[in-house]
Amino acid sequence: MIALDTNVLVRLLLKDDPAQHAAAEKLLAQPRDYAVSVTVMLELVWVLESVGFDTAEVAHAITSIIAQPNIYVHQADAVAAANAHYRVGADFADALHHALCATPKHTAFATFDKKFADFAKRRKLQPSVAPIGA
Repeated sequence: MIALDTNVLVRLLLKDDPAQHAAAEKLLAQPRDYAVSVTVMLELVWVLESVGFDTAEVAHAITSIIAQPNIYVHQADAVAAANAHYRVGADFADALHHALCATPKHTAFATFDKKFADFAKRRKLQPSVAPIGA
């Protein structure tokens, strides 16, 4: 299995460097399995947003990557959950941090981020989000 760096996915999606785009396409066309870490997905969202992708475009890119049969996104369920919340207004990073702690061991998610706490309350996310200093 080959682990992919963010820049491989960025070049594939942006097509802003023809040589690197072609190299990324060639790599991913091979009949192999690829892995994408949670941190790569987080960085990918940041890069796509920074170059002007809107929420729908970013969310579609994340969904497309997760759906590839030969790409294994680490903790894909958490990434998919974060992406679903991102589609409806959450910051992707906040949603991902929360989704990664959605286990029976965690009883709450503490944050100073009132916007995310309000989002989580409206959406009834579990574990509950406990705003600090509110």
